[in-house]
Amino acid sequence: MSDLAIDKKAQDVKLLDVRQLTDYTSYLLLLTAGNERHARALADHLLETLRPEKIRPLGTEGYDGGQWILLDFGDVVVHIFVTATRLYYDLDSLWVEAARLPVGEGS
Repeated sequence: MSDLAIDKKAQDVKLLDVRQLTDYTSYLLLLTAGNERHARALADHLLETLRPEKIRPLGTEGYDGGQWILLDFGDVVVHIFVTATRLYYDLDSLWVEAARLPVGEGS
């Protein structure tokens, strides 16, 4: 999923392993978009690319507003933020104890 986001120019991509810290998911994928339109485009790209593989979210939140879009795939929860919103909620620091996994081409 991180490669799909990078394909659409997501910034500051972080994949956090939260298996030892919570029971509602295994991984958090944190993405930053340049603006609300970019955030919705990232969400659309993930949803459209995963649909043929029969991977659909259990739930989505925030799509209309575009400041913070959440896509819950069960084992992976994707958070797509615009920059100011990501800085304000600072999930990176909230999950500081989570292991950071490599992202990008070939990882």
